[in-house]
Amino acid sequence: GSWSIGRINFRLVRMFLENLVNAFDVGIDKTRIGLAQYSGDPRIEWHLNAFSSKDAVIDAVRNLPYKGGNTLTGFALNYIMENCFKPESGSRVGVPKIGILITDGKSQDDVITPAESLRNAGVELFAIGVKNADENELRSIASEPESSHVYNVADFNIMSSIVEGLTRTVCEQVEQQDKDIREKIGAPLDLLTSEVTARSFRVSWSHAPGNVEKYRVVYYPTQAGEPQEVNTVDETSVVLQHLNSLTEYQLAVFAVYANEASEALRGSETTLAFPTVTGLKLSNVTYGSMKARWDSVDGVSGYMLLYAPLTDDGGLDEKEVKVSDAVTEVELDGLIPHTEYTVSVYAMYGEETSDPITNQETTCELYTQTNVF
Repeated sequence: GSWSIGRINFRLVRMFLENLVNAFDVGIDKTRIGLAQYSGDPRIEWHLNAFSSKDAVIDAVRNLPYKGGNTLTGFALNYIMENCFKPESGSRVGVPKIGILITDGKSQDDVITPAESLRNAGVELFAIGVKNADENELRSIASEPESSHVYNVADFNIMSSIVEGLTRTVCEQVEQQDKDIREKIGAPLDLLTSEVTARSFRVSWSHAPGNVEKYRVVYYPTQAGEPQEVNTVDETSVVLQHLNSLTEYQLAVFAVYANEASEALRGSETTLAFPTVTGLKLSNVTYGSMKARWDSVDGVSGYMLLYAPLTDDGGLDEKEVKVSDAVTEVELDGLIPHTEYTVSVYAMYGEETSDPITNQETTCELYTQTNVF
């Protein structure tokens, strides 16, 4: 979009872009097309995920405004690297990335380093020079082989003559890049969960192909909750801890490579209920007290007892007692004589509790002493 192109020639550039777009099968799940225009300061006209149909992209091309300014190609390449081929901009993991640069002159800044950064990030670069473009500079920008990635035409009015050859080469390179990606990058396989408890479970998988830098495991409750993640470098197994009991978790395991991550290997697992108290016995019953005993449970933080008289109207005057994990018997006093009581004991795990164990017992009848002569 520099001043050297001129408004008349810019119309020819728009026609060239329209012909180029027409050659591809455009769609949100097919080919995505974004465009940035540059001169002194680059700007994104639209991102890769802006349009979902070919007609919409062509309409945007026809309405593309002329920018004007200097020719800072290196700055523009850096800008593309930082802003365009990103997931939030519509770039997809495991999908070939193509960049087509069009320029009509020599850049006023360095292009070698930013072009190399883009190529190293997996972007296949094509360089199209028109009129006064520097062919050596085009070669330093484009991917190899130069014979199929560098185009130089004498004038803007013959740009359309290279569309057929360019699109054919782009399609060939996309196929090759797609093949290379599938060979070098892939999702982990064989998701397996094991060692399931109320607060944790183990997630295991098989290695992904290629040079995996690490694995990222993302997990979250199906019903609600923020996603959390753990990373492992060499291991293909990790234990997820501090989970909620009786909760289904969604799992996603990604293989993370140098410049991108694989598609997710997905699954789910549900944590168990907490171990409950067993062996609840009510003994030493008097008219105003009784003793509750139970078996100890491993891993608890304490126990909670709830007890209340069973009344004719079904109402409960419930009382609560909490004790430490070392206590497995409690004296319940201040009870009402000749009254049936229900006693429930819960195992406590931090802020959560198990299901209760419940038992019932009736206090003794209170007899008053009398003297008979």
